[in-house]
Amino acid sequence: NTYLLHRRGWKGINIDLDKKSINEFNKLRPRDHNVRGVVSDNESIKEIFYYHERSAINTLSKDLVNLRKEKPKEIVREKTITLNKIIEASPFKEKKINLISIDIENHEYVALKNFNFNKYDADVIVTEITDTTQSNLEVYNQSLEFIINSKIYKLLIENNYKLINWINSDLVFVKNNLKLK
Repeated sequence: NTYLLHRRGWKGINIDLDKKSINEFNKLRPRDHNVRGVVSDNESIKEIFYYHERSAINTLSKDLVNLRKEKPKEIVREKTITLNKIIEASPFKEKKINLISIDIENHEYVALKNFNFNKYDADVIVTEITDTTQSNLEVYNQSLEFIINSKIYKLLIENNYKLINWINSDLVFVKNNLKLK
């Protein structure tokens, strides 16, 4: 979600569980602050379900693991970190945040529920949403009813965002008072 913005000169924070991905970010996006970490709502030891080393489906979500046919190859316990703490330790801690894009395999709500929306006041938040009540996780099975009843939708609405777009499994929210220049 951020590569084209990077090519236009934007810079930001990239967070990934995978060490190799962070190494690639460090080579290809040196202006960015690249963090290898496990994002959650607090700093504690949590189980990470690994499917394979470079997998975009590794997750902290037991619900998602239970839904999938393929089971994780390994379960690792690791300390998590919050988005607030990552931002505070970055060169962007005093900068305006234009965009947050979060895709962490059914852990998005947990990672955002203790986020300091007032302090960081991001203009746009893009978040993945997963309906674990579905037996088949296909985009065409998504429903607007599920979205508007979801915790992530309610959290962002309560923090003065509005849903403006829905692309596959990504929801795009903008700040209610966003003024375009």
